[in-house]
Amino acid sequence: MKTSFISSLAMQNSMRSTILKAQLEMTNLNTELTTGKHADLGVTLGANTARSLDLNRDIDRITSLVSVNSIATQRLKSSQTALDGMAKAAQEIQKVLVPNTSSEAPTLSTVAQTISNAFNNFTSFANTAVNGEYLFSGINTDVKPVDDYFADGSPLKEAYETELNAFMAAQTPPVGDFASLSKPQVEAFMTHIEGVFNGTTTVTNPPHSSLTAGQNYDFWTTFGSKASDTNMTSRISQNEVVETSSNSNSQGMRYFALTAITSMTFLDAKVDSGIREMVAMKSVTNIGTAINGLNQQQSQLGLSESRVSKANDSLEAQKKIIETHLLDIEGIDTYEAKTRLDLLQQQIEIAYSLTSRLQKMSLVNYL
Repeated sequence: MKTSFISSLAMQNSMRSTILKAQLEMTNLNTELTTGKHADLGVTLGANTARSLDLNRDIDRITSLVSVNSIATQRLKSSQTALDGMAKAAQEIQKVLVPNTSSEAPTLSTVAQTISNAFNNFTSFANTAVNGEYLFSGINTDVKPVDDYFADGSPLKEAYETELNAFMAAQTPPVGDFASLSKPQVEAFMTHIEGVFNGTTTVTNPPHSSLTAGQNYDFWTTFGSKASDTNMTSRISQNEVVETSSNSNSQGMRYFALTAITSMTFLDAKVDSGIREMVAMKSVTNIGTAINGLNQQQSQLGLSESRVSKANDSLEAQKKIIETHLLDIEGIDTYEAKTRLDLLQQQIEIAYSLTSRLQKMSLVNYL
């Protein structure tokens, strides 16, 4: 008969192995109770792991879209605020033009200062930037769209003076000073310069010597605005793309500049009061066109913001559905996990006690 025995060392090693396995399982259970998911998804889910990965990618994609939408929303809100500021500046011009159609020099000075301040405010709002990107440059977000009209060497100011001088030189006989233009001539110039600003009339060389001879140019986008006609777009959902910016080439901004420059030129004490009255009345109409254009731009951006908001609501709903399905796949029974954790803790405590007793066992104690 063969006799086998187990040494106390072997028993201790076996007990240590049992404790280590229990501690590892406790660690996994603690992780599961903390995250609400299986500790090792690949082992637990098996073939369903691919489905879990697909759902997690869908959640990441939605989260990315929501993040991009928050940037688009910020751009849209800031653009609308800037356009509102431009519209208020235009209203300031409108207020001083209506009651001052035949004012004398002191009042004309006040009107000129008001228009000048409004033009400066307009330029400031047109050059609004968010996160280092200009809002009204279209896709040319790193380019300041509108230069300061009152700065030395202003291209827009020089180009306007070139148009006025060319018009005066073309009269019969030529006119040497704008204050000497007759009322019909000023009216004709205002009609001409309106077409130049709104783009229906192109400009050439001559009279603009900086342009390439023989080619036609849009006056405003050549001398007044560096913006692109193409606006920024953002993908706000998987199947929806919207414009999330505007640009300074709009009719509203063109007419604002037209009104401000023409008013500051002809509402001068040297100009006949009858001509000033005609200029003021025409300018009231033009600034009204500017306000309508700016309001229309603001409305378009408001519609885009509304679409972004609705897209976010839809994305959040999709995310909740996916997360619920993902929880069904990856989630654990927390009650079961807690029960198992408590049981393991008891087993480890018993194992510790047995190990301690084994270590104290010695043949010497029985001799």
